[in-house]
Amino acid sequence: MQRSDLTQWMQLSDLTQWMQLSDLTQWMQLSDLTQWMQLSDLTQWMQLSDLTQWMQLSDLTQWMQLSDLTQWMQLSDLTQWMQLSDLTQWMQLSDLTQWMQLSDLTQWMQLSDLTQWMQLSDLTQWMQLSDLTQWMQLSDLTQWMQLSDLTQWMQLSDLTQWMQLSDLTQWMQLSDLTQWMQLSDLTQWMQLSDLTQWMQLSDLTQWMQLSDLTQWMQLSDLTQWMQLSDLTQWMQLSDLTQWMQLSDLTQWMQLSDLTQWMQLSDLTQWMQLSDLTQWMQLSDLTQWMQLSDLTQWMQLSDLTQWMQLSDLTQWMQLSDLTQWMQLSDLTQWMQLSDLTQWMQLSDLTQWMQLSDLTQWMQLSDLTQWMQLSDLTQWMQLSDLNSVVLIFFFYVGCTHISKTSVTGRIQ
Repeated sequence: MQRSDLTQWMQLSDLTQWMQLSDLTQWMQLSDLTQWMQLSDLTQWMQLSDLTQWMQLSDLTQWMQLSDLTQWMQLSDLTQWMQLSDLTQWMQLSDLTQWMQLSDLTQWMQLSDLTQWMQLSDLTQWMQLSDLTQWMQLSDLTQWMQLSDLTQWMQLSDLTQWMQLSDLTQWMQLSDLTQWMQLSDLTQWMQLSDLTQWMQLSDLTQWMQLSDLTQWMQLSDLTQWMQLSDLTQWMQLSDLTQWMQLSDLTQWMQLSDLTQWMQLSDLTQWMQLSDLTQWMQLSDLTQWMQLSDLTQWMQLSDLTQWMQLSDLTQWMQLSDLTQWMQLSDLTQWMQLSDLTQWMQLSDLTQWMQLSDLTQWMQLSDLTQWMQLSDLTQWMQLSDLNSVVLIFFFYVGCTHISKTSVTGRIQ
């Protein structure tokens, strides 16, 4: 973000220009990340009367020329969204205690007209690189997001797809990971006594204080999933050890205690790359996931244990979510009639016909990794709504079953 003149960074006639800057190499070359998240007054970042104002600004001129964050998101004119003298002002606000103090979560994602919020015709242009080999080997960020038409970047027909677009592997090329989260030592990054330290927020103790995770994902109805009275309930676990000690969640990662989940002898190495430039600049995918020993990636002898699989041929052909993660033959992990469409590779049998997980990410050539005609097919499951509905139906049934059993016992 260290462009000598940031006034031009966002003074673009359309979104095509927004990510298609002739020189984007400087876009992610800050000397440290400290400035990136070091906000100085974020107390009113989310105290908007509704989210309609959050994304529905009539003009972008003054989106970021603000004394405080109230103005930061509540601008009538967005043409000056990035006319800041430096990036220090962009995110440098210092009190994050009220970052998520919306009156309810309904407002958080419920814009008055969601069709306007995400109105893209397709995902094709979102990741349209002429060759996938360049997808992870770009010399600069220009290629990374250089879509032929970025106006369609947010025109998804529904929100389901909006949350499936999270593969941003070259997000930051920091000299070391210490600066990435402002932790003096990466070993502390995953061994924090509480979540307060996790994001170094002045008050993050409420961020994870739910009595149990059952409430987090076990909402009988999806309408309740986004209608919590406040964000406190959304991620608020009173004790991180409970975060994965649920009767069913324990099995989720096969860890008896969450303290073990993030204190693995090898997981430390998983994020502890002495030089983060190597973390995201690997010549092939082999290096991307192949830390000291992939068999130890989750301290598992094989992938069977990793997700408690028993027959992977049915990984996505399941009547309920119980079977969805309970599979055991990796050779057919992606040879499914429906999964073919999920990744729609020209030759899907090669994509996942691997004897073990080592081979799963060890493709000598990234071109084989994603030989898609376009990215539209990349995230387009034959019926993504069905997958989501099945998941919440299963979670709801599980919750109702547990409630019934508890009632009988009592």
